[in-house]
Amino acid sequence: MKKSDGELTERRVVLYFYVNRGFTSNALTMIRVSALASLRGSYDGILEQEKKFMADAFPYMFEFKKDEKFIVYRLMDSGVPGWLGIVTLLSIPILIIYDPMLVRRSRGAGRRRGGDML
Repeated sequence: MKKSDGELTERRVVLYFYVNRGFTSNALTMIRVSALASLRGSYDGILEQEKKFMADAFPYMFEFKKDEKFIVYRLMDSGVPGWLGIVTLLSIPILIIYDPMLVRRSRGAGRRRGGDML
């Protein structure tokens, strides 16, 4: 920081870093660590102190999640209803993809026989 006459009154070393909540989340947390440095000399000493502080403090800032299973594995563990749910969920996109083909094929077969199929 400088006074109006240009004299240097303080120097700061500021570290910023960002933490993502997970690969499926868009939430970011910004962490800022700031410390005063001596007016003369190097920033290296205070920078190392800030790094050590962050290494010591970081584990206390966030909860570590226990290992969780993917939803597919949870469904498979639930038995027959889970397997039926998986099959249903996988068959819906397949039906959506193939339905127009089946409709076109059935309309084409009706025209060849001379009938009108809608």
